[in-house]
Amino acid sequence: MINIIEIDLFIFESHTTKNHFYLVLPFCSNKLDVIKFRTLRGSNKTNQILQVALSNLQKFSSWEASWMDSDCEKVDGILQLKRGKKVIKLDADVKNVAQEGQLSRLIQKQKTNNSYIIIAGRISKPLQEKLKSRGINFLDSGGNAFIDSKKLFLLIDGKKSRAAQERKHLFTNASIQLLFHLFIKPELLKGTYRDIANATGASLDNISKTFRILRDHDFIETRSPVGYIFKNQGKLLEKWIPEYGQRLKPQLLIGRFSFLKDVQWGFIQLDYSKTRWSGEPAADKLLGILPPIKFTLYTSESQAELIRNYRLIPDPEGPLMVYKSFWDLQTRPNRITVPELLVYADLVSSGKPRNIEVAKKLLIN
Repeated sequence: MINIIEIDLFIFESHTTKNHFYLVLPFCSNKLDVIKFRTLRGSNKTNQILQVALSNLQKFSSWEASWMDSDCEKVDGILQLKRGKKVIKLDADVKNVAQEGQLSRLIQKQKTNNSYIIIAGRISKPLQEKLKSRGINFLDSGGNAFIDSKKLFLLIDGKKSRAAQERKHLFTNASIQLLFHLFIKPELLKGTYRDIANATGASLDNISKTFRILRDHDFIETRSPVGYIFKNQGKLLEKWIPEYGQRLKPQLLIGRFSFLKDVQWGFIQLDYSKTRWSGEPAADKLLGILPPIKFTLYTSESQAELIRNYRLIPDPEGPLMVYKSFWDLQTRPNRITVPELLVYADLVSSGKPRNIEVAKKLLIN
């Protein structure tokens, strides 16, 4: 169901200049309204999100939207909304994807600045509801918006963002797992679909669909005489990490646990052929600079085996979260941690600043 408040539909034609972005909007009244904003300092992806979000906001409301620079270094810029003589300004940050792990930081920003808004390429429906319940303003690239200020209440709901449409086609649970195998073993791209299926357990149908979509989105290119190579791999990885964290990872959760009082995590003798560290403890094992507060394991062992073998206690509030492994741990039998890609993804998706900083160092190493 699509719920829209303050709707004013129109079509638009875009024009660009070297320093500014314009949208010329012909209305039925033959009056021309123009959106103009300086591009946001940052990546082309960020600028694209901003341009699409602002154009869709105006498309589904009666407000003229524009972007302004801010003197405050704590925000990316200012979203200005104007209708007649009425002008509203909101301090804004722009993100590729708004994640659950960022919620505490957004709550803090809203407490210190009630004229704040988060703009993102994609904001999941559950996160939108949490933001609304806490009075945090948001706007996504599809035009979904919640703005509650003294001068304006605006709600646009039920619109599909460009990122959401791409997500539907490119990132299914099956393709997320397949991409993980291709990331950690890119030589698989050189093989046939049958070779990839044998190495990953993916179905031929999934491989065929995933590779077609990867080609369509310019993420792989044909390698002569057979196979493919990655193209724009960094961009694909940037998309894969939040998709894994929000879509697949929650479905892999076996349970939460606490350690017995006399058990120190660093002295637990894991069966590394079945169970390995990720997240904070894995980063500490690899770099020695992140004493863990939260703990993550991936395993092929059952809950009963975990409790018996490692003296764990089921605890819904426990610091240890255990997930089912979705790749063959036997392929790298001498490792005590999961592949660094997964350690990196778990650190980044936690949303904790210290984890993100360590993740960057892990990527460099």
